[in-house]
Amino acid sequence: MKKGLVLFSGGLDSIVVSLLLKRHGVPFEGVYFDVPYFGSLDKVRRLAMMHDIPLHVIDFWDDMQKIIRKPRWGYGRALNPCADCHFQMIKKALDMRHVFGADYVVTGEVLGERPMSQRREILDDHLRILGEEADLLLRPMSAKLLPPSRPVREGWVPDDILLDFKGRNRTHIIDLAKKLGAKEIPTPAGGCLLTEHVYARRLCLLMGLIDYVPRDFVYMLKIGRHLIKDGGKHWLVIARNREESVELKTVYNRQGLPFEGIQTGPFAVYYTFGVEPDDPKDIASYVAYYSSKIRKMGKADYRYGEEDVVSVIPQNPEDSGWTHLSESKIMCPLKGMIL
Repeated sequence: MKKGLVLFSGGLDSIVVSLLLKRHGVPFEGVYFDVPYFGSLDKVRRLAMMHDIPLHVIDFWDDMQKIIRKPRWGYGRALNPCADCHFQMIKKALDMRHVFGADYVVTGEVLGERPMSQRREILDDHLRILGEEADLLLRPMSAKLLPPSRPVREGWVPDDILLDFKGRNRTHIIDLAKKLGAKEIPTPAGGCLLTEHVYARRLCLLMGLIDYVPRDFVYMLKIGRHLIKDGGKHWLVIARNREESVELKTVYNRQGLPFEGIQTGPFAVYYTFGVEPDDPKDIASYVAYYSSKIRKMGKADYRYGEEDVVSVIPQNPEDSGWTHLSESKIMCPLKGMIL
């Protein structure tokens, strides 16, 4: 029997498609294309394990970085190139299907469910650009509404998994998931951070400053307060609480200069891009400002770099020309508009 490779995102549609294949004895494995601004990888792994779905995880950040810089189908409401993202995942899965011993690729796409990436003209564009390989793509959720691909024509999959779902209503998909024995119904929230303006603003500005953005930078953009000066050439990331201090300390890109309060205070990292750095004592005073305890104390000791220590009085960074990326819109150099 021919084997499928399912694009498994951990979302409802990909779970339903996987359970349909399992119910009808169709052999398959799942593949998850991971980037740091998607949902939790641990959650995706857990959902796959919970439903007994064999899963391979592929680092997709290098592919996505190229897409974000120049998307064929443009952006959504923020910096999300959804149609390009879906297309590149499908293409990559088709290109590497033989690595997993698969003969064709399966997605959970539903015609008309997502306005940016699953409109009929976009799905047709994907097929046209894929050329002959498009014949090895199966979209079971809307298969009865789409041209039959080779897995359908040649009977590689049973007719019972071919559905006629369309539109944005998820009620019938949830009902089917329950009938198929889904152990958890994922909510549609909490997906790609590129749709969120604050995160998209941070990433767009950073991609305008450096040619290649390391993966740990992308993850770090999710954490803490982000303050910039001189259009982002000075960039300061400050944890907002104890938990974020621990997380930031673990994941920050080591090109930055770390600051850590000795008695108390948030952890922070300072970056410069093509300019001379500010005095570390000034940076430490800005970090100290975001500790209410230090402001009450009037001063504190901060360690920076490996072992250097400074004693500082907290100063509001806004008084020195710093702005908060969460509060101030910027010109996005990739999108060419205010974000």
